[in-house]
Amino acid sequence: MKFTKIKEEGNESLFLVEGVTPAFINSLRRACMSEVPVMAIDEIEIIENKSAMYDEILAHRLGLIPLNTDLDYNLKERCKCGGKGCSRCEVRLKLDVEGPRIVYAKDLKSDDPKITPVYPEIPIVELLEGQKVDLVAIARLGFGKEHVKFSPCLAIHRNFPSIKIDVKKCNGCNACINVCPKHILVERDKKVAIDTEKLMECDLCLACVDACKENAIEVYGEEDKYLLYIESWGQLSVGQILKSAIQNLVKKLREFKRAAKL
Repeated sequence: MKFTKIKEEGNESLFLVEGVTPAFINSLRRACMSEVPVMAIDEIEIIENKSAMYDEILAHRLGLIPLNTDLDYNLKERCKCGGKGCSRCEVRLKLDVEGPRIVYAKDLKSDDPKITPVYPEIPIVELLEGQKVDLVAIARLGFGKEHVKFSPCLAIHRNFPSIKIDVKKCNGCNACINVCPKHILVERDKKVAIDTEKLMECDLCLACVDACKENAIEVYGEEDKYLLYIESWGQLSVGQILKSAIQNLVKKLREFKRAAKL
């Protein structure tokens, strides 16, 4: 197996993974989204809510605010407190604001300076004169398979594209060039050629194949070569997500091995 980082830009990374099966790359993709724990607001005590927003909608908005995550915290069900809640598995965030103003994620005051909103300028609710919101939120670690608020990223994989052009059949009509949405095909010496710098942008739509009346183009995805795209929502870095996903996959495989008595 070969794993190569092709591009890293902000919270987005693109990797080339070679020598693996579809089952392997899909397991890694799913693990990144659903088996990596991140912090999210999981419980709210609303002391006072005089805004125009219902309590349930306010709670839903707060739950979906991404929080910077410290993986040194324990999962509630694995904590020494037995799930009762303590400083090792929970963080309190206080919100006490009065109008007139717009309430932002940055107005949440955390007991732990490491557990704060990833995007401070997320608007929560607008308060008019005389309106007030006073609440206490509890953030905990959780998994994306339990609720999307605990998902750390978007992970997508696709087969590495391969394009073959039969120059003997190509009549230079440029029909394929005109329909390619990614502009991967170009004209060189009155024949169709491939812009290799854009090859990885091909999403195997086969528009060029359909447009070619001479059947001079073949497009397919390589069977053991994949592009893996990961975009973090900001709670963890892409590197942390990958590391945690792999650790959890290995742990599950070991548990399966013990259960199967292999």
